[in-house]
Amino acid sequence: MKTSTILLYALARLEVTFGRRGPRAPPTTADRLDPRLVPSVAAGDWSDRVLGEIDQDGAAFAADPRDRVVFGGTGAPAPRKCHRLEIILANGSVWVRKSLILRQHDAVTERIRQALNWDFYLEAAALRRLHGCPGVPAVGRIDRRRGAIEMEYVRGSPLQTAVAAMTTGDEFADGVTALLAEANAATIKGVIETVGRVIDHGVVPRDLHPANFLRGRDTGTLHLVDFNLVSLRPLPGSTAAARRVKDLLRRWLTARPQGS
Repeated sequence: MKTSTILLYALARLEVTFGRRGPRAPPTTADRLDPRLVPSVAAGDWSDRVLGEIDQDGAAFAADPRDRVVFGGTGAPAPRKCHRLEIILANGSVWVRKSLILRQHDAVTERIRQALNWDFYLEAAALRRLHGCPGVPAVGRIDRRRGAIEMEYVRGSPLQTAVAAMTTGDEFADGVTALLAEANAATIKGVIETVGRVIDHGVVPRDLHPANFLRGRDTGTLHLVDFNLVSLRPLPGSTAAARRVKDLLRRWLTARPQGS
């Protein structure tokens, strides 16, 4: 493993382990789901429980048949590859609980990452830094014992379903290409503003794909909802990575024809 990679994990773990703890934070996002819109809750069952799950394609599936009007996935859920996403009711609010799916790995590096709960600490540290940042769901709870993170459930849809072919060999640049290939200038400007705020909070996203952005159902606000791959300032290379992200997005914006 590179020294920079080890430092990233060490910083993330320190921030999560010794960060300020408190009760589950209240939801703050305007596009959050009002639990009263969930039929089983509206019928009077406000007990903490799992309401459903989100599959690999981003579709929500209800645990209670009454709630299919809200979590209306059809067919069989597409199995998730790395993380389990459960929709839960807790303390009278709706959250997404994200936890790692344990798998057998052949690569030594992947086995080490899983043993250290790498993904959990990196994303938890990023979300701690981003608490209160517009365009990022609020964190309700970080559970180190279970390796789980609770975030607001945002009602919205991914920016795009069609993605551009990956041809450059640069995974990050190809992800941005897929994200912006068919977007209009207003959408690209919104992406730039959202990502810019995230970077200003000391988090540099490295996985800018369409599925990681939701357009809020009620306000149209763009929400960046996945921080599994990030860099954290002020670690070596993070400033250069932040500059690269912003420059790449700005080039897309200026390259769009007027009015597109």
